[in-house]
Amino acid sequence: MNKEDFASIKLTYPNKDVLEKYRKSIEPIYNKVKNCIIENEELINLRDFLLPLIMNGQIRL
Repeated sequence: MNKEDFASIKLTYPNKDVLEKYRKSIEPIYNKVKNCIIENEELINLRDFLLPLIMNGQIRL
C-alpha cells in the first residue's frame, strides 16, 4: 500500500455522545489494569528484596 491507497480510505468517527459513553464504560477497566500493573511492580520489588534474604537464611518463614 502507498500514500494514495491510504488517502482513499474513508473513516467513520463516532459522535461525542458515543465517545463519552464508551469512555465511561471502559475507564473502570483501564483503571483496574493500571492498578494491577502497579501492584505487580511492587510485588516484584518486594520479591527481589526478600528472596535473597530468605535464601541466605537471614529471614525465616
